[in-house]
Amino acid sequence: MFRAVKDITICVRDVDEAVKTYTEVLGLAKPVVPGVEFSVLRYRRQTLRIGDITLQLVQPWNDPEGKSVFSRFIQTRGEGTYLVTVAVDNPEQYARGLEAKGVRVIREAVDSGRPVGGAPRPPSSATRLMIHPRYTHGVLWRVGRPDPTPTPALPNNAFNRVRTLIIACRDIEATVKTYMDVLGFAEPTRTTNFPNRRESVLHVGDVRLEIIQPWNDPDGPIARFLQRRGEGLYLIHVDMADPVAYAKGLEAKGVSVHWEAARPGVDVAGIEMSQRSQRPPSPEPRVNAMIPPGAAHGVLWYLDAIR
Repeated sequence: MFRAVKDITICVRDVDEAVKTYTEVLGLAKPVVPGVEFSVLRYRRQTLRIGDITLQLVQPWNDPEGKSVFSRFIQTRGEGTYLVTVAVDNPEQYARGLEAKGVRVIREAVDSGRPVGGAPRPPSSATRLMIHPRYTHGVLWRVGRPDPTPTPALPNNAFNRVRTLIIACRDIEATVKTYMDVLGFAEPTRTTNFPNRRESVLHVGDVRLEIIQPWNDPDGPIARFLQRRGEGLYLIHVDMADPVAYAKGLEAKGVSVHWEAARPGVDVAGIEMSQRSQRPPSPEPRVNAMIPPGAAHGVLWYLDAIR
């Protein structure tokens, strides 16, 4: 069972440009450690943070023939979320259990890398364990050990924490069954029908994992995402102090922000979600703001107020 989300990796064409976008435009704190170059796997990496989760920006590097996994990802899918690293108690035991169920686990020798401008790191005998996205409805999950001590959040970071990861799928029942029966998740805490989608809520530690399927909306954004990219991580939902003011600030910088009126859903018991909320009703209609993928190197960010 996944205990916590550790890292989110975004594959980009130019890591320096991506760092500039995420720090100077989107307001994340600047990197506190130098970038790293990996000669075996042929990529460069820079790390940012959102709460206690590391945001890794990776770029194909020293790969003129375009044969690395990162080059192929960019060629076939463009920029966007590449993988999510989660903590499990015993990664090797968990991986063997998956293999016994017929799931393909990718085993990859760790490339220690070299800090940009520095000396190579000592070689490692460790192995990365990743679950092939064919068996997880489009998401490449890497499993690792829990961090021994929590990493403190950085001050002056626009994004306070990652609240939700949203996976778009074609068949919500089949996807939830995979995550429960194969990956070991508990039953969904909620299943809801919205006007344009169906949604089931799972959990990875304190991060929600929402499985969504387009519903009564064959030409909507979720359906278009599935047509263009197939199943996979669709959206990252983050908390911040004042999302409306932040989004308006982005617009002042020339960033295109998508505004959408919130629409209540109905859970499987037929109860409107607004009736289940403990928060007092707002006198104004709630409006959601999202940063489109074109402004954030392939990632759709949903902005929400801290709760």
